[in-house]
Amino acid sequence: MARQRPIAAAGAVVLRGSGRRREVAMIRQDRYGGEWTLPKGKLDPEEAAPVAAVREVAEETGLSIRLGAPLDRTRYESPKGPKVVDWWVGHVLDQVPRPPDDEVDEVAFVPVSKARKLLRHSGVRQVLDQALAQPASTPLLVVRHAKAVSRSDWDGQESTRPLTRHGRRQASRLTSLLDAYGVVDLHSSPWRRCVATLTPYAEHLGADIDVIDALTEARAAADPKATRIAIAKLREAVADQGQPAAVCIHRPTIPDVLTALDLPWRHFGTAMTAAVHIGTSGTIEAVEPLRHG
Repeated sequence: MARQRPIAAAGAVVLRGSGRRREVAMIRQDRYGGEWTLPKGKLDPEEAAPVAAVREVAEETGLSIRLGAPLDRTRYESPKGPKVVDWWVGHVLDQVPRPPDDEVDEVAFVPVSKARKLLRHSGVRQVLDQALAQPASTPLLVVRHAKAVSRSDWDGQESTRPLTRHGRRQASRLTSLLDAYGVVDLHSSPWRRCVATLTPYAEHLGADIDVIDALTEARAAADPKATRIAIAKLREAVADQGQPAAVCIHRPTIPDVLTALDLPWRHFGTAMTAAVHIGTSGTIEAVEPLRHG
């Protein structure tokens, strides 16, 4: 008999307060015997897990959040089969009242000590403890530009080579991913295909894109040190300001970008993103490769 494919789900450990007053957002579901649990839910078709985590928290609690550091994945058996849940730390941006319905009967911020007793699954208790132990960090999303017209099919200047139709769809879908991490600062190579990759999100946000000459392919080839310095400055700014940011780069610049972030080589497909979580002292606390297309 073929093994049943696990149901993919995502959620967040949404914390507020500090010290002994630390609380976590929980929901009570009478249809599951009045069980208190952390907000999570199933991914929609073709939905990225980080996007699903933010959506499910909003639907189940009324909380608007941005994602922080990734947490361990949990696995368990549900009435519909095996389920795999990806988790993140969640940071509150806003909250609207959520009336009870057939899905959720009550939403509350619960003291952490009480929450541990209410959570039935040991794996979820471990995720809560992991979230509490996470050092403060802010995400820098490193984005390889979306699919561009091939070099052999373009007669214009290399700096003006545009995205393909598929690339424009990739750029549009990137909006929900950047939004999930609460990105507010946008940086890019000034070349057309990089700027175009971030443009849909910039328009969604009503923000400008900061273009950095040192991130172009030509400049990186001529002066790779300048590329590394530019990324190091972004890393420092994210650590100092605590503002989630994104930077769009070219494939040939990836080795220098990763070097500036103290990261080993990793493959980046078109429109692939890595969420690099930077601590307050500039340390790299976590890295997530995030595929979308």
